[in-house]
Amino acid sequence: MINVQQKFQIFTNCLAICLGALGVSKLRAQPVPVTKTGAALKTIAASLKIPVTDSGKQYSVDLQATATFQSGPYFYIQSGNSGIFVETYQIPDENLTGKLLQIQGTIEAGTHSNKIALSGYKVLGPGTLPKGQLQSFDQIQQGFYDCQWIAVEGVLDNISIANNQVWSSLVMDGGRIDFNLVPLMTDGDFKSLARGTIVRVEGVSSVRTNEGGQSSSLLFQSPGFDQVTILDKQTSTLLSLIHI
Repeated sequence: MINVQQKFQIFTNCLAICLGALGVSKLRAQPVPVTKTGAALKTIAASLKIPVTDSGKQYSVDLQATATFQSGPYFYIQSGNSGIFVETYQIPDENLTGKLLQIQGTIEAGTHSNKIALSGYKVLGPGTLPKGQLQSFDQIQQGFYDCQWIAVEGVLDNISIANNQVWSSLVMDGGRIDFNLVPLMTDGDFKSLARGTIVRVEGVSSVRTNEGGQSSSLLFQSPGFDQVTILDKQTSTLLSLIHI
């Protein structure tokens, strides 16, 4: 039986091939020269408060947080109620999801919130995933919880299972979001996630943007089956009542 770590390696290998085809090299994060503006920021909350117009001043960060979801050359980290996107062109050789990290880098402006340009990291040990608070579609759509660990409820639709991960539409009250489950931390039965099943899921919410920088779709990613709670099974009649 393939364990979670082996499945993660298969997942990252497939992603590396795709990135290689696009000309993205498999590199480790290298320190980048920065012009420090005051002392390094020590928390995600402080990093998010830096005005976007000031992010060009190269504020540095040196903080600890738990990696909540990793996908190839990027990952998300969270500390308390604050989460942020970490950008890097490396593909780590290890699964960082669920681990406590020491993160160093600089603050850059993102589409909806600030992000960290990684210059280096260190694994400190096991981390603790936060407890997601239930949020509405409207709040997610407006970008209030971009890169944050939250909880959502909805009906599964348009399910696709491939490369040991699930892609699905999650029909919520107000609209649809793309749901991606990759068992980086805990395994489970993919067959339990059938079309029409009502679920509550915890994970990272993000707003996708197009080339023009406009919001194009909503993405919700969970790192394991422990983050999925089935509230009702095979309620396919609900789908016929939802015209979204």
